[in-house]
Amino acid sequence: MNNYTITHCHTQLSSGTTNIDSITTYEDYILRAKSLGMKAIAFTEHGNIFSWVKKKLTCEEHGIKYIHAMEAYITKSLDSKVRDNYHCCLYALNHDGVKELNKLSSISFNKEHKYYAPRITFSELLNTS
Repeated sequence: MNNYTITHCHTQLSSGTTNIDSITTYEDYILRAKSLGMKAIAFTEHGNIFSWVKKKLTCEEHGIKYIHAMEAYITKSLDSKVRDNYHCCLYALNHDGVKELNKLSSISFNKEHKYYAPRITFSELLNTS
């Protein structure tokens, strides 16, 4: 398992945003990854980056690289109330990417953006690096 990296992982923190996809804590995933000799992990919560600092610190404490990520919900337009939320996993390459993902996650929870789930538009996605 040393050469395997989980790049799409939901914890119990995804359940606060949408449907229940996992009841496992990020701590449990990190401990399991460490026991298997994994070097890195990416948590892609549903439409959020909840507890990302705690996840990062816990990963570092256990010698695992934290990859900042989220599973974003993308909509064509905010004008219509259509549940066309396409899923797209986004990963930060560096600190600037972390700030961009944090910003996207933040705006997705704004009243005009949220419709059943926090979402961003295709144009907002395309205007990131």
